[in-house]
Amino acid sequence: MKGDPEEVFSASLSSFVIVWSRVVIITGISLLHIWKGYHTEVLKDVTAELPSTGLVLLTGPSGCGKTTLSHLILGLIKPDRGEIKGTEGLRFSAVFQENRLFPGFTVADNINAPLKQKLTDSEMDELLNKLGLSGIAQQYPNELSGGMQRRVAFARALAFDGDLFVLDEPFAGLDDHAKSLVIRQIISLCQNKLVILIVHHSAEFDDLPHRAISLAPSALPQ
Repeated sequence: MKGDPEEVFSASLSSFVIVWSRVVIITGISLLHIWKGYHTEVLKDVTAELPSTGLVLLTGPSGCGKTTLSHLILGLIKPDRGEIKGTEGLRFSAVFQENRLFPGFTVADNINAPLKQKLTDSEMDELLNKLGLSGIAQQYPNELSGGMQRRVAFARALAFDGDLFVLDEPFAGLDDHAKSLVIRQIISLCQNKLVILIVHHSAEFDDLPHRAISLAPSALPQ
């Protein structure tokens, strides 16, 4: 049985996008002596200044705290110590490690779910075409490959068009062609948005202007 997009979305907004009620211009984000731990400390005294627009690469091996730091920036969790400044009033577009698609929604319904004004059919087609997803607007997530689902999650973030994009391993499950399509959109976003991109390897972006934050195991308590 398929869900009603309006009904399900009203209870599930926080599962994929975080919305504040007013829009502001990003003047930069400050991470000030951030500490965060669970059973052990994951982040230890992290300090960084993020630009108002452009690309920030958040890199490092698994378990070093990349996703935790992104959740702190998004406001999903709070630091144990330290402060994050500059995120007040921002609208966030996010792609999480999980695609977080509603299984009972079509692709179009998933993309339109966080939008106050839904995309027209032509706008939806144009968005999907950019990501190599032509003709799937009325399909359901379980009818798509993992790589296609990943691009639908990215398309939803593009459609919401937040002030700040946080993309956690957006290339997971993508072949080279699909990856190139997503990279093209990320490069375009960086012209007037702040994009925080979490990746294990950043070679594709080495030739682009960017700010790099590398979380290394040696910086973490043993």
